[in-house]
Amino acid sequence: MLSVEARVYPKREEEGGFTRPGFSGMQPFMDIRGDLVACKIINGPEGELLELGEERDVRIDLPYGEEYADVLRRGFRFRLKVGGRVIGHGRILQAARITGPCLVRCLPAQEGWSTARRSP
Repeated sequence: MLSVEARVYPKREEEGGFTRPGFSGMQPFMDIRGDLVACKIINGPEGELLELGEERDVRIDLPYGEEYADVLRRGFRFRLKVGGRVIGHGRILQAARITGPCLVRCLPAQEGWSTARRSP
């Protein structure tokens, strides 16, 4: 598993975000250069609110993100998405680190394929 420290901004409803606050443990997708990667936002104890329209420092766990370790460096900007909708954005504060066993075998992508996406 890959973990990063990041500062995120959950968008308010009028900005196109959620109507209710996010929470610690929510699982949006992180848009990393066009690849959508599953992630989990940790902001204190499970269920703690993540207020809309306020920047917050959080930990983001990416269970299948090992192949992005070289991309997720300090200052990298990303978007958070749910159902194709951008619900927030953020930037990496601390470089990525692997915190547990690798859950996927990270192979180089074949031409025209991304290992992070699945064909329908």
